[in-house]
Amino acid sequence: MGIAAGPILALTLITSFGMKGTLWFIVPGILMAITLFSNMAMLTTPVESAHKESKKQVKAPLARNQKISFFLLISIGTVRAWTQNGLATYIPFYYINYLKGNPLYAGKLVSTFLIAGALGILIGAPFADRWGHKKFLLATSISVFPLLLLFYQSSGLLSFAFIAAAGMVLVAPFPLTTLMAQELLPQHLGMASG
Repeated sequence: MGIAAGPILALTLITSFGMKGTLWFIVPGILMAITLFSNMAMLTTPVESAHKESKKQVKAPLARNQKISFFLLISIGTVRAWTQNGLATYIPFYYINYLKGNPLYAGKLVSTFLIAGALGILIGAPFADRWGHKKFLLATSISVFPLLLLFYQSSGLLSFAFIAAAGMVLVAPFPLTTLMAQELLPQHLGMASG
């Protein structure tokens, strides 16, 4: 949600206070640092116990089919990440430089896209559990392209609706790919999570 709110917050601060308005981004960083440092023991205890447990397990080498499946999952995740980051970068440049549009409008589009993506993660998880992980991954992969094409062809409120739908569908399977990788490589959870 923080990444999603960033573009609209940055544009609001810059249009209101100029480039010095971005200094306000220091405040949430300081608050988060204080929160993390005050809860450090609670955050590190499970990690330490997990490391102790993992040292007890014998790790077998990866089978060929595990390597291929893992490579496919990484490829899917990479293409989705490229698409998400590309759109978050492309939308402002397209609306500001090519269409000579309002920067605040472009920021609202990017924030809509990213907020919908964050919601897609929360909403998509139960559907993935219900339908099956592979079916959900395939369905979202297929449906991203037409939604982005409809976004490109639309304007006004429809563009917000299509970019929100594309954001939900595009980002929803990110945690699913991590889970699938962990299930695929149960003895290499760190590598699968990374």
